[in-house]
Amino acid sequence: MSNSRIIIENAHQYTQQLVNGNIIFTRINTTPYIDRNSLFEKNLRNSNIIECKINNINTNQYKYKSLLLFLYKNINNRELIIQQTNLNIVPYEKHNSGFTYHREFNFSIQGADARSTLKEIINMVNIMNYSMELKIQLQDGEILHFNI
Repeated sequence: MSNSRIIIENAHQYTQQLVNGNIIFTRINTTPYIDRNSLFEKNLRNSNIIECKINNINTNQYKYKSLLLFLYKNINNRELIIQQTNLNIVPYEKHNSGFTYHREFNFSIQGADARSTLKEIINMVNIMNYSMELKIQLQDGEILHFNI
């Protein structure tokens, strides 16, 4: 065994620790995060959420609209949402002009594209001082990592 060697490719991607005579290699998270401006320069049409964690808890929400409604439900403050939203929300039941009524909030939200809905998600996360890790797959297959 004196002539045996172990080669670790890309060793710079690992931390190493010596424990009881054993070397333990742990991969360093090398995933680059995209900043907000770069995120919104991308074409988000037909993109999908692969993973979203809010305050380190997986939301299991994979569409922008469902993630936004999940946030609204957790915020649980109708007046704050109506006052702080970037979307068109009216505090009553409305079904025309692209509005959808949401009984649980007692307000109607006008439909919005992925970009506008994601901006609203980020807006609400910031207002509530939540943390968020978001992994998105674009239509062309590119995967983006965004962190607040």
